[in-house]
Amino acid sequence: MSNTLNIARKEFADLANNKYLYIVLIIFLINLLMHLVSLYNFYKEGSISDPNFIKACLFDVMYLSSIYGGVTALMIGFSSMAGELTSGALNTLIAKPVYRDTVITGKLLGCIAYMLLFFILTAILYVSSEFILCGDVIAGQLLGLLARLPFIVIIALLYVMMFFLVSVLFRTLIDDNGMALTFSVLFYFVILIIPSSSVIISNIAALLGVDEVYLLGISRIIDPKKSMVNISNSGIFDPSFSIISALSLSWLEFAKFIVIVLALLALCYISFLRRDVR
Repeated sequence: MSNTLNIARKEFADLANNKYLYIVLIIFLINLLMHLVSLYNFYKEGSISDPNFIKACLFDVMYLSSIYGGVTALMIGFSSMAGELTSGALNTLIAKPVYRDTVITGKLLGCIAYMLLFFILTAILYVSSEFILCGDVIAGQLLGLLARLPFIVIIALLYVMMFFLVSVLFRTLIDDNGMALTFSVLFYFVILIIPSSSVIISNIAALLGVDEVYLLGISRIIDPKKSMVNISNSGIFDPSFSIISALSLSWLEFAKFIVIVLALLALCYISFLRRDVR
């Protein structure tokens, strides 16, 4: 356990000092600022009611953490594995009697801790900024808003874990850094665009000679964006709606995320244990 935690701490420190990740994080923060200003303008114009303002605030936190956070998670996963040539994690494996599963467990824990901290700070920054700008609206429902933030952060983390683990898997299986990153980015856009595009689904169905309606139904089941929409429509953003009720309405989406994450996690372990990271 101590070896795992040592590797996790080192991985966290490596990510915190990664200059390339700073660029991704800066772009993320620019998007956060744009959403912040947009919601504030709606408030100043009086085009959004008080209850809807809280919902919009919570929606922005989850949207930013999941959609834009997906790119951040992808880069974190890639950077974690691509840095092995100069990182000390596998050197530790050679110099000390440390099992390979200890190495990947430590690295994954370090990455997850980094992403979790980043999402928590994002939520705190966004909500506190809105509170400063629009405190009179938020003050009356502050407890309801804060009670939902942990669930929203967890939902976003589950969502981006899919992209994080896919990037780890590609970098473990593919020797070339550029090719691994290309496949990771392509996967991100494919999984976000194709399942929700009826035109593309129609063309794929015609190419494969399968029923379009059937293929469209399958695409909606595996579409992570659709799952996030279903969770959003469950009432998770509404302070007047029970959190338990909202979660119970979207338990199938949570189960889907968990199954996908566990499957990808197993593939990452298998690929890492069976070959060296180059």
